Amino acid sequence: EPTNLSILIHLKLTGQLIYQDEKTRIAGGHPIPPLNLPSPNKTTRVTFAFTNGGHLYFNDMRKFGWVKIVKSDKQEVISAIGELGPDALEISLKEFTERLRKKPSARVKKLLMDQAFVSGIGNIYSDEALWRAKIHPARTISSLA
Repeated sequence: EPTNLSILIHLKLTGQLIYQDEKTRIAGGHPIPPLNLPSPNKTTRVTFAFTNGGHLYFNDMRKFGWVKIVKSDKQEVISAIGELGPDALEISLKEFTERLRKKPSARVKKLLMDQAFVSGIGNIYSDEALWRAKIHPARTISSLA
């Protein structure tokens, strides 16, 4: 009996995904080593082969990233990666503000990077957002009002 499965991939600090077939090469993720190196290479940790002859390479120089295959079930996914907050690109200002108010003593940068608070913000995005907003990362939420 076929089972619906999901592939979960976390690039962490040095991960890369490179899709390659006869005509196409699409690369993303951490740029070191360079994304234009031939694949597979010494940093390739997982290779997915597709029926069209294409391959998806998961490269990770420092071996921090991971690939997990789980049943396509909400509880299975949550147990593999933890509960996720709303997507950073989809959350409304109202919901974001309400969530902030519930954590007055939290440090702003740590809270922004908490994937249960809001998902999709890592170290670089939090640094850039706080720099542009001229907010020190160690400030508490209550000090922002």
